Amino acid sequence: MSHLHHLDCLRPDLRVGRRQTILRNYPAADLPVQTDKAGTVDVTVQFTNGVGLTETAAVVIKLVDAPRGPVLATIKGEVVEGDRLQPGVGVVLRDPQGAVKDTTATDPTGKFIFRGVPPGTYQVVATKVSSKTTGTAAVTVAAGEEKVITNPIKLTR
Repeated sequence: MSHLHHLDCLRPDLRVGRRQTILRNYPAADLPVQTDKAGTVDVTVQFTNGVGLTETAAVVIKLVDAPRGPVLATIKGEVVEGDRLQPGVGVVLRDPQGAVKDTTATDPTGKFIFRGVPPGTYQVVATKVSSKTTGTAAVTVAAGEEKVITNPIKLTR
């Protein structure tokens, strides 16, 4: 349950029938509505001025589900050559067909991270140009998962 704040009555114009009613400086109202699903909410508002004259307006508020994109994942790991963590090594994220999906480089401590990865199966490929070495790791991530590759990617010829 949530609250809908600042109803349509706070707009500078609210059409009631064929007449236009100008509303200014009215306080906001809290309207408890269920916001976890789409639907409609009928709202009737009654305004009373300083001399007791009233005006009633009815509106239908349509609640729609916001479009939801896929929940993305994160992939983290390390790159080593021999026993040493390797800074500045290029790391590529490839899909099963070999297409490049993202690129990064290891930080000064030899660690890398890919953020915003759609769920799926990938190949992580690290390449150190100066020593002409590469290493790979296969990884599968689920929606919202923070996947840490447990064994460092080892660079070899």
